[in-house]
Amino acid sequence: MATAKRVSSTSPPHFDGSDYRYWKTRIRAHLKSRGAGVWEITQDETYAIPLVRMSQDDKDKYYANNKAVDILLASLCRAEFDRVEDLVLASEIWSTLQNFHKGTNQVKLVFSSHIAVSTRTCHICPARPLMPFSSAFLQLGTK
Repeated sequence: MATAKRVSSTSPPHFDGSDYRYWKTRIRAHLKSRGAGVWEITQDETYAIPLVRMSQDDKDKYYANNKAVDILLASLCRAEFDRVEDLVLASEIWSTLQNFHKGTNQVKLVFSSHIAVSTRTCHICPARPLMPFSSAFLQLGTK
């Protein structure tokens, strides 16, 4: 579980692989508190590290990316770190964690369609207990 205990306001919230939604909200606030550019670079999927950093904007984005990568990696447990250790862009780390823990939009669409079909085909009758239905819905999450 993402730990609720804070060591200091400068330490990023720790993510141990559980309670992704809580950690995501906390790390977003933490990144924003380190500067608008630090959060923005995490969401900028078009950013690529330029070979030559000539303009001040290039330099600002480069440093913001490095800061965001450092913060994100420092907040992860070893298993989560191993998932993203080779990534050098904050946006790649962010989207990799998001896709792993929440699924891509395509996965969400397929999952919600599967649930909709399954709920239409389930009929509750007084002679059958509800337990088989609840276990059937729990199994949907594993498909």
